[in-house]
Amino acid sequence: MSKILVACLGMIGGSWAKALKKYTNHFVYGFNRNSNTLNKALDEKAIDAIITKNDFGDLDFVFVGMFPRATFDYLKQILPYLKRGCIICDLVGVKEYICTELGPLCLEGHLHFVGGHPMAGLAKAGYIRSDSEMFQKCNMLLCETVSSNEVIIKELEELCFKLGFKTVEITTPSQHDQMIAHTSQLAHIVANSYMRSDKYLTYHNFIGGSYKDMTRVATLDENLWHELLILNKENIVNEIDGLILRMNELKQCIKEKDHKKLQELLQLGRIHKEELDALN
Repeated sequence: MSKILVACLGMIGGSWAKALKKYTNHFVYGFNRNSNTLNKALDEKAIDAIITKNDFGDLDFVFVGMFPRATFDYLKQILPYLKRGCIICDLVGVKEYICTELGPLCLEGHLHFVGGHPMAGLAKAGYIRSDSEMFQKCNMLLCETVSSNEVIIKELEELCFKLGFKTVEITTPSQHDQMIAHTSQLAHIVANSYMRSDKYLTYHNFIGGSYKDMTRVATLDENLWHELLILNKENIVNEIDGLILRMNELKQCIKEKDHKKLQELLQLGRIHKEELDALN
């Protein structure tokens, strides 16, 4: 039985703690800046105990799901108290910012740091929405650092499968941030742009499934997402430029009544979607 700390019991961290309690026999400590959330998690047996400074030296794993800068600051604060060989994994949506700094720091302290990003969640956050089944059949991304190795990655991979993930993709921080700019961050920007129409309140009786699907993630937490986007600015700006280019192609076809070209572009999008769905 390992001793594990889950720091920040929001939707993802709370779900991580609950899944650990349901699907493993590990002892789970919790930390949260909101004491009400922490006590609620304790009452619901999502955690076994609230972490104290005296407990850090016994930890085998640390998982942190705070905002990016808060995750970095919290880990720098607790690193000196962790025992040699402790495995640390963040649950943050950007990786280069976290891994570039924490990898070398952990190597120096004889600790192991791996970047982590569970591809799961809901549009709205908070411990109240956490669920032990959150990660069932989802994808987990793990990023190697200078302080990790194959054995450490394998240990984390096995733990992720126990929590319900269907795949664990091993990647680099740079590749992660490039890919996630397209598959996640761009979708949030599109949904936000869609909802900032000055006519949004006039649409309420004209809404169907496509509108709901397109705008679901517009209910993002702006306190988190401004950090994620700016910390990954080069990748996301490139993705926005590409999207504008492709939308302008459609716009030009419509403007010029070019049925043939418009049909080809629409067909291409459909084919790409079908090919991707087949892989999943």
